[in-house]
Amino acid sequence: VKASEIAIQLSRRNVDLQRTGILPTANLTGNINYQAATTGFSSSNNAWVVTAQVQFPIWDGGITKAKVAGAHAELAKSRDTLEQLKLRVSFEVKASILNLQEASERVKTSGENVALAEEALRLARVRYEAGLATLVEVTDSETALTRARFNNVQANYDYAIAVAEIERSTSTQPELRALQLLCAPPQL
Repeated sequence: VKASEIAIQLSRRNVDLQRTGILPTANLTGNINYQAATTGFSSSNNAWVVTAQVQFPIWDGGITKAKVAGAHAELAKSRDTLEQLKLRVSFEVKASILNLQEASERVKTSGENVALAEEALRLARVRYEAGLATLVEVTDSETALTRARFNNVQANYDYAIAVAEIERSTSTQPELRALQLLCAPPQL
């Protein structure tokens, strides 16, 4: 975003620069000549020449007008690029927030599922020990608990990814600051 803002500033300066093509230009030149041998009736060995020139651009074939129009077009393009970039960043932040909310809900739900699966396993074991259930029911409950724990780990992983994504999209990356501190030269 900062680079696009700088591009807009440069485009504005380019418009101003291209507009200078319609301004008059002035040149002043000077020349001194020294002649060693005198000839004729002149006793002077020096010759002075001063030239002043002022040019007014009356007609340049539309070159200046085209350059100014091109600079305006470049400025408009830079503004559009900045606007698109801001919209993209806004979209990324909103999407990151939604992903974080969804991941948070999944962590909560998967934690509850683990608790339910642990309780179901406990009940299946009690029933098995009482002779009211088969070993298959206990094994199925253990499988369901393993699946619930796996889903909980996956939900926590997705939550960590969502946190990192929101930090990236909002440019608040604490680990980057820590890396910069590690790479900084020691201060005496």
